[in-house]
Amino acid sequence: MAVRLPHGEDGADYSGCSYRGCFWVREAADHTAFSAVGWPGQRVYVNPDAGVVVAIFSSAPQELYEEWGAHVFQACEDLTRILA
Repeated sequence: MAVRLPHGEDGADYSGCSYRGCFWVREAADHTAFSAVGWPGQRVYVNPDAGVVVAIFSSAPQELYEEWGAHVFQACEDLTRILA
């Protein structure tokens, strides 16, 4: 079962994503990407089509996490395009 949600608890923009199996999933025309979000600021981003995995280990203070957390998924998508 997938639930369409525009924003995660961290304020990140997950437009076009669904949430299932504890992962945010973005199924774009040219790729599918998965992102798991931990606390505080831990992330895993996987784009199997591009062969890219990004793991972010963090113990960020709440204030910092709320500031940058909203941009991490898109930053990983941008990094994947640069590496491709």
